[in-house]
Amino acid sequence: MRIKVSVAGIADHSVLEDGEYLVLGEKATIRTVYSRLKIPLYLRPFYRCYLNYKPAAMRDKLKDGDEVFFMTLAAGG
Repeated sequence: MRIKVSVAGIADHSVLEDGEYLVLGEKATIRTVYSRLKIPLYLRPFYRCYLNYKPAAMRDKLKDGDEVFFMTLAAGG
């Protein structure tokens, strides 16, 4: 299956086809996307993930054509 991914920051962009598509197996979940993008475990709490414009959970299953968007949280002082 092929999903569209929008991610900034420390993610591994080299796994994306055409700069925005990720090819995954049929049983892929949001957790699979985090793993394929090599987002380190310690940084995962600082990313918000959306599946088709709705908040996503790690266990959410993906289907062909889905869109996954990651937003990094900002901090400041």
